[in-house]
Amino acid sequence: MLGEKIYFRVVMRTPNAQVKQVPIVYYLGDKEVGRTTLNPVPGQDGLRLMAEYLPEKVGKYRAAVKFPDGTAQESRFIVYQEDLEDTEVATDVGYLKRLCESSGGRLLTRSELGKLNLELKNEKLDSTPKTRLVSIWDRTWFFYLIGLLFGIDWYLRRRWGLC
Repeated sequence: MLGEKIYFRVVMRTPNAQVKQVPIVYYLGDKEVGRTTLNPVPGQDGLRLMAEYLPEKVGKYRAAVKFPDGTAQESRFIVYQEDLEDTEVATDVGYLKRLCESSGGRLLTRSELGKLNLELKNEKLDSTPKTRLVSIWDRTWFFYLIGLLFGIDWYLRRRWGLC
């Protein structure tokens, strides 16, 4: 997947202490996009070489290695970008059940839909008028009204010579 590193490992059949690095070239199509070297793995016996590469684009890649004895090997790989919304389209029933229960509801099965429809049809509607209490203390316009009234009071007292 795009954003994940690709690891390459080479294990030598016959140990050769002179081989410390092997160049590796990465191609996207026919265009060269990167170079690294296969280096000995730290803490190993020197028989294993490793390299890693982080592709920047989606596409078909190949990695080409030329060994000191004149042989060459090639490995092909594909980098893709996965969109989980397109690939995982199945319903996650467990998640939906937890979501329903956390908000005080319940998850309905297909067999319960008929009963739910009857319950909704037979439900009594409460047609009594409802009153809604609204506090004006936390309203912006009330704050400015009080400020305006205090300002007018102060102005008139100063104008009429009152303290």
